[in-house]
Amino acid sequence: MGLFDFWKKTERNPYTAWATDAYNYLYDRAPDTQPLRTWASDKWNIIYEKLPDTAPARTWARDNWNSAYDKIPNTKPFRDSISTGLSNLYEKFPDTKPYRDSARDLFWNNRQIVLGGIAIAVALFAIGIVLRKCYNTRKVVQLQPQQQQQQVARPKQKEQALHPKIEFKTSLDVAGVRIETPKTESPPPKVTLTFCIDKSGSMEKEREAAVKEGIAEVLKSAQKVIDTINGASIEIAIVAFNVNAEVILEPTRITATVDGENSIGKIEQIVRNYKSDGGTKIITGLRQSVTQLIKLADTGPKDRDHHVILLSDGDENLDQGEIDEIHHNLGQYKAKFHAVGIGSGHRASTLQRLAPEKGKFTGNYINTADPNNPITIDRAIMKIYTRALSQFKDIKISTKQLAPGKWSVNGTVATEKKNGSQCDLGSLAEEVVQTSYLKIRSEELKSQLDLSDVKFKISFEDPYGRKGTQSFSWGNPNTIIDPKMVKLARQSNPGK
Repeated sequence: MGLFDFWKKTERNPYTAWATDAYNYLYDRAPDTQPLRTWASDKWNIIYEKLPDTAPARTWARDNWNSAYDKIPNTKPFRDSISTGLSNLYEKFPDTKPYRDSARDLFWNNRQIVLGGIAIAVALFAIGIVLRKCYNTRKVVQLQPQQQQQQVARPKQKEQALHPKIEFKTSLDVAGVRIETPKTESPPPKVTLTFCIDKSGSMEKEREAAVKEGIAEVLKSAQKVIDTINGASIEIAIVAFNVNAEVILEPTRITATVDGENSIGKIEQIVRNYKSDGGTKIITGLRQSVTQLIKLADTGPKDRDHHVILLSDGDENLDQGEIDEIHHNLGQYKAKFHAVGIGSGHRASTLQRLAPEKGKFTGNYINTADPNNPITIDRAIMKIYTRALSQFKDIKISTKQLAPGKWSVNGTVATEKKNGSQCDLGSLAEEVVQTSYLKIRSEELKSQLDLSDVKFKISFEDPYGRKGTQSFSWGNPNTIIDPKMVKLARQSNPGK
């Protein structure tokens, strides 16, 4: 039965009639999509017409590829040649399997003989070593004493430091320390000094005047050095800071006096004219000082010692990163850093971190308001300057038998040192005589002290950078009172 016959058979079915009506109902109400399809067709034609024809590009690419392809050499003949050569070489190698099998069988069948031979060889080698050692020992014993001394390899001794002449004389509880430095063949002093001066409001009047006086003394001494020592070189730069940093003196070389004219007059005038006001920002001054140091280091001879001197009464804390930055920049030029804390209000911890006594980077910190060893600002500046130019540096006297505070030198009370105490004797130029007076502070003792057990050590650095020491014993206390020495010691240690 065909589809038409099936439809005829079912056309009177009510369900079929209902489905037909429903379909016609939906068809009549469905939107006509012809306009939308017409619009899409028009848009596509517009876009299609605007698209470029790629046929020329494809044709050009095909033609060029064919041209390039034709130029690429055919490597098949070379590969075939290499393959044939390797095959021929392989065929020429002999088959080693029969030889390996024969050697294996020979070793295994005679293994006891082979192992026995190896054991005998090892034993003979050991016996030879023992006999040779016995022979060498006997030979050394038979050498003459002088020959034996020549056979011993002595380690190369470190070159000794150049020692100054030191005299240590005692009278009861006082002692005189006389140091006489010799003439040396060391080169003349060549230094740069970069001053970093706090000019905040708290530094005005007395403190500002003391700083200016100290720098004026440095300038006068530097002029004298240049005029009297042939080949000496001193350059100075000055940075003044409050919250901002100002270069008040660009790097300037001190020149010799000619016809009564010298180079320090202009510098003295510049130093006298700066005024203190405003707040304090130490890192600003330090960064500018490093910049001036770099100028000094890069524009002059390379054999100079560089010094940066900070003078501040600031109560300011610095981040460790800022301190590390300054240490790194100074370390690149092997510059020595000196920090002078002015007055009791400065933050000692900051300056001590800037100029630590120990560590990878070390410096020199001076506290002008130290209750045990106060020092004036101008004297502290001159102390740093003298140390920078001196041939014999870091002269110190120390002892392990006396605690800090129990003795003094020229009024300076001994400070703590590992396993004892010490005092700083400063630095000295060549051919200089200095006498210092040491006093036991008996009023600070809590028990009896036997001076015959007390020993002192004087350490120093010579002009060539070598370390040296000399030791002295108080010995048996002198029963003869030397009134001259006692008087000088009392004058040098007032109230101590």
